[in-house]
Amino acid sequence: MIKKLSALTLSLALLILSMWCLSSCTDDSSRHSFTVQSYSTDTELIRSRLPALGQPERTYWKLRIFGSRFSSCIGPTSYRLTGFAFTDAVEGLSRKKSSDAGAIDYPEGIDPGITGFTEFNWKKYPDFTAEILGNQYIGVVLVDVNKRLVYFDLENL
Repeated sequence: MIKKLSALTLSLALLILSMWCLSSCTDDSSRHSFTVQSYSTDTELIRSRLPALGQPERTYWKLRIFGSRFSSCIGPTSYRLTGFAFTDAVEGLSRKKSSDAGAIDYPEGIDPGITGFTEFNWKKYPDFTAEILGNQYIGVVLVDVNKRLVYFDLENL
């Protein structure tokens, strides 16, 4: 009887510990839930992850984590960061080598209308893109210099 009670108590303790661990591994308050809104406007995350953008005035972005819901506590995670940033870091790019971007398929939740503009003159600037991507990301970086707007769709390596 005592062995059964001990086993039951140990099982209950392990269950409670497991539930606590899993709940502590979920998103913290610095992340945003995209079930309520489709994007975030927090500029600090963009400043920290994309320092080549300088000090963006406004940002609209979405972060999608790949893998398990609890992957943030298990180990390294992959994520996709997509959005727009209004920044002075694009000043002077119009004199650099560029190419037209062509048609863009925007991901769900990142509607270009959130920027307040409906038409864009997207260009690709290879040097600026390489600076944004660094050794950490792969993806697309487009710039509309006249609007001081950068569109990014990146996946971490």
